[in-house]
Amino acid sequence: MTKTKEKHLTDSIAQWAAGNPSIRRAWLYGNGNVNVAIELEPAGDSEETLVAWMAHAGLWRSQLQRRISVPVELEWLDPDVGSAALTEAKRLVYERAGY
Repeated sequence: MTKTKEKHLTDSIAQWAAGNPSIRRAWLYGNGNVNVAIELEPAGDSEETLVAWMAHAGLWRSQLQRRISVPVELEWLDPDVGSAALTEAKRLVYERAGY
């Protein structure tokens, strides 16, 4: 991927995340594919956060795909549990102000 395409990709992900108050952080990870891990703002407890993820994941994936015109793999990152995704090559592309 060229630096210009990568910049467009990371900017698009950051703009999308900034427009969604439920998202605290977003990472780009993996090699080759567009893999995005998101950390959600806490919603009471982790079970409520999981429910929010399940309710919105499909919509969020579609929104991202429309912005960047390529298939997106979207993963929820639960900071209390961790994720194998973040042990791979990763880069923070968005963090809500105040964190």
